[in-house]
Amino acid sequence: MNLEGPQPLPPPVPKRGIRYETLAFGLVLVAIGFAFLAEQLEWVHFGELVKLWPLILIGVGAFGLFRAERRGQVRSAVWLIGVGAWALASVFHTGGLHFGNSWPLLIILAGVIGIALPKPKETWADGLWPLAIGTWLLVSVWGWGGLHWGNSWPVLLILIGLLLLLRGTGVLPTRRTKAETEREVSR
Repeated sequence: MNLEGPQPLPPPVPKRGIRYETLAFGLVLVAIGFAFLAEQLEWVHFGELVKLWPLILIGVGAFGLFRAERRGQVRSAVWLIGVGAWALASVFHTGGLHFGNSWPLLIILAGVIGIALPKPKETWADGLWPLAIGTWLLVSVWGWGGLHWGNSWPVLLILIGLLLLLRGTGVLPTRRTKAETEREVSR
């Protein structure tokens, strides 16, 4: 119960202009979603054309990369292009890849992006974690070297231990301080 009387209204939220790119992207996603839903419900049949859906991700990523002004936008665009390329290879079974055996490549991709384009508070070394885990998963899924889920878990312990040893000895950099992050962002 408020005994102090009526409270003043909060200041009005400033209106932002219409963001036409975001609006257009949303409309495209809704249209594509409806098209795929119609295909799934067998209202329409696109045939082999539906296998080209990853090209949408690649196209959106390429457009985003072209328009990117900040590092985060570049990271997102590269991620979309990479996921689209992975999906395209999986749809067409390129090199024996399919969705069931190639998913660790997405974790490896996250690591590569983390190394090449670290977030403001991270260093390139932070990308080594998903790279190591993704590599272990890929080896386990594909059964390389006789390794599989049941017998390869010690490899993951070894990889994580090595990364911790390298970071603990100063060979790998640690996360950036707030001052270092502010200097990086101001450039």
